[in-house]
Amino acid sequence: MKTLDELNKLTYAVQHNPNCSDPFLVRLVGCAFMLDLLPYHETKDVLGFGKTLIEAARNAMKLRSELERKNIQLLRVRIRTDQRAWEERSRLYKRSVGGPT
Repeated sequence: MKTLDELNKLTYAVQHNPNCSDPFLVRLVGCAFMLDLLPYHETKDVLGFGKTLIEAARNAMKLRSELERKNIQLLRVRIRTDQRAWEERSRLYKRSVGGPT
């Protein structure tokens, strides 16, 4: 039940199709910051499939945490890149106005 307690803290949608091999689908908010409920190939939702609701929820939450971790890493790279660019612009500006570099 820990998985359901964690799931209840999130915005989610559950879909069920008894004709599929993994009949449960859990959708979590993705990069659109809201559930869009679009078809699989168009959605920005985080999707988790499973034979049970618990399995689908675990898969969706695992994928969401992996995406968050990757986004944090990308953000760190961008911050470092922006910081280096700012330092370079500052150095060039100081050089152009005759200040110390």
